[in-house]
Amino acid sequence: MKAQASLEYIIIIGVIIIGVIPLFYYGLTKTRENVRIEQVSDTVNSLAKTADEVYSLGLGSRDFIWVNTPTGINSVSINGKTITLTISIFGSTSDIIGISKANLTSSQDFLNKIVLPGRYKVSVETFRNTTNNQIMVLLGGYCGDNLCSSIENPTTCSSDCLNVCGDGVCIYPGNSSYSEGCLTIFCTDCIGSQANCDVGEICTSSGTCIQAAGTCGDNICYLTPYVENCRNCAQDCLESSTEKCCDDPILGISYTIPISDNCGIPPSVTDCGDYCVWLSSQGFDYENGVCRQSVAQCTTHGEVYESGGDPYCTGDPVIDTCCCVPD
Repeated sequence: MKAQASLEYIIIIGVIIIGVIPLFYYGLTKTRENVRIEQVSDTVNSLAKTADEVYSLGLGSRDFIWVNTPTGINSVSINGKTITLTISIFGSTSDIIGISKANLTSSQDFLNKIVLPGRYKVSVETFRNTTNNQIMVLLGGYCGDNLCSSIENPTTCSSDCLNVCGDGVCIYPGNSSYSEGCLTIFCTDCIGSQANCDVGEICTSSGTCIQAAGTCGDNICYLTPYVENCRNCAQDCLESSTEKCCDDPILGISYTIPISDNCGIPPSVTDCGDYCVWLSSQGFDYENGVCRQSVAQCTTHGEVYESGGDPYCTGDPVIDTCCCVPD
């Protein structure tokens, strides 16, 4: 009888163990998956926060951040102000999103590394897009990435910052044998800088040197480095008979257009986030925007769908819906 009872106890214990093991495995797996989600969320949020801090300090700013990336990251995308990491989790895929106040770009090295598990030191620095003169934040930049950031120049990183007109860097005798300046040799890179001009002068868009101590009323519209525009100095900057003044809330400037045209959406609006910020200047209350897959996803994330921003969501054939983030 004792032997039979012992055998029954062993069978009961065995059944309990068999029943507990799947539960233990499920709990362990879920905990591990939650840790992975937290790591990815911390990565995108930390990158976005650091980008905001660097952007607020202006051109020439740079910081570094350490990020930890787990296994299972399928892809990363940088679209306007949004960082998206797609991760395989709980048997499917999930997008973890971080939103910055700055327009973002990245080096290819950053995109290659961030999908691999490990701990990485990422450079976060300001960057001027010479195509549209827009100030952005560069993630993972380094000398040799073929991107001339605001902390690089032809002297410190000749491989990225080429000595050519149009690269956004004004080169003049004194820091290079290559010259871009005013007067006989002129390049638009030098507008507003001292270039080859004498002390107290700046280079104008016509390639001439003029005194930089301009004041409103001198019939010269000093766009750089002295800020005059059609709002604060219409007499210098606005041809009242043929032009009218428009405001650009994205860049925080005023600009002129032909009087017959409509101010409309400013040319600096290049993504959904910009569009939502511009709407704020039209009486709405948005602080940012993000492109999503559907109107329903806007509602799910507490955002507001604005169809006028859809044309700016072109980076992905599926993510084509502009959702504005309430302030």
